[in-house]
Amino acid sequence: MLSMTHAQETYSVNDLLATAQHLNNSLRTTQKWDVRDDRTTAALVKCRKGLPLLRPDHPMLTAVLLVISETLSRRFEALGEIADINDSIIFLGESLTISPSSQDGYIDDEDDLHAAALSLNVMGDALTSRFMHSKNSEDVDAAIDNYRMALALSSPDNPTHLQRRMELANVLFLRFNEHGRREDLDEFIQLERELVSSSETEPDEDGTYRSLALRLIRLGNLLALRYTNSGMITFKAKGQIEDIDGAIDRLREAIACLSGGNDLLDEGETHGSLAPILNLLGDLLISRHRKLGLIVDLEQATESYEKALALLPNNDERRPRYLRDLAGSLRLTFREKGQIEDLDGAIDRMREALACLSNGIDPADKGETCISLGFLARFLDARFRCTGERADLDEAIRCRYQAMELDPTKRYSALDNLSNHFFALYLVTRDVSGLE
Repeated sequence: MLSMTHAQETYSVNDLLATAQHLNNSLRTTQKWDVRDDRTTAALVKCRKGLPLLRPDHPMLTAVLLVISETLSRRFEALGEIADINDSIIFLGESLTISPSSQDGYIDDEDDLHAAALSLNVMGDALTSRFMHSKNSEDVDAAIDNYRMALALSSPDNPTHLQRRMELANVLFLRFNEHGRREDLDEFIQLERELVSSSETEPDEDGTYRSLALRLIRLGNLLALRYTNSGMITFKAKGQIEDIDGAIDRLREAIACLSGGNDLLDEGETHGSLAPILNLLGDLLISRHRKLGLIVDLEQATESYEKALALLPNNDERRPRYLRDLAGSLRLTFREKGQIEDLDGAIDRMREALACLSNGIDPADKGETCISLGFLARFLDARFRCTGERADLDEAIRCRYQAMELDPTKRYSALDNLSNHFFALYLVTRDVSGLE
């Protein structure tokens, strides 16, 4: 009788391991495996019932627990049942209790280190998934702790080390978005700096430096975010000039990566990537000009906006906005230098933007048209005050009326602007009829 029981147990353990192996293979198949079908449920039931047959020191116990956990996580992603991710985290917790990472002392076996780091990393993934569902701040805090421990156990030479740094960075930014903690953004930026440094020496598999360019762009955006007191930040940003300097430098490096030495990239793909970066660079240079008052920043911003615009197809929906950015830069240049040619250029660009909008590039967007009409009216008024050309003021007044017709909700602000235009006309003509 005892021998029969032993035979049944041996068979059951083998059957459990075979089922777990099948689940593992299915999860990693090149074709998307539907975890919602009955086969998954049956396999999970079988694995759960068979788990008590594995001794605590069984060499495959951790692997089976991880497979069950990953399957439950996948099913949670597919169906959104909170019980699945809760159970997944419980099984992961059990795997960590038998992992070397939970034992006292130094872990010097490379396989044990890898297994411990893997379990911690998967736990971080599961906690992040549950946080995205329930928004429980304890989950995102615990996820960060697990990612930190996984990273600490990973050798810098291990191919997974880079991926784990990226995962820690992403969840730090996730917590920053939720709670606005400055230290999370600071650490995220530091991790991004390290990722950029690790990408500077080796090209991608296709021989390009696309990954480096993307990380430089991301780092540039982060530094710009920390510099500006945007709506995403709930603390008061310091506005340190070092951040905007760094953002500008990183974007320039990204532009160099995308515009030079990338013969393998499709021209349209390269242009599509470069245009928004060049436009963002212009925005940052304008911000630094407002901070420091350097004319060179203003000139380089205008040049950057022009390059971005030149890369856009004529029917691109971004053209009106890019033209407006360029016009604004030219208007600022006119204020600094006093050269009427810059103001003429700003007016021409705004007329071009309005032509794009009227041609349906940005269809049915009355808001964009109203904004552009307001810019054009302001620039025409400025030129009228310089040259006294009555036609400019008449056109500015027509722009205000058109904007008011498109959006009656802005009637009062439009009337205020119109009164300013009519007063400017009175100062030149001394005709009071326009003031009535």
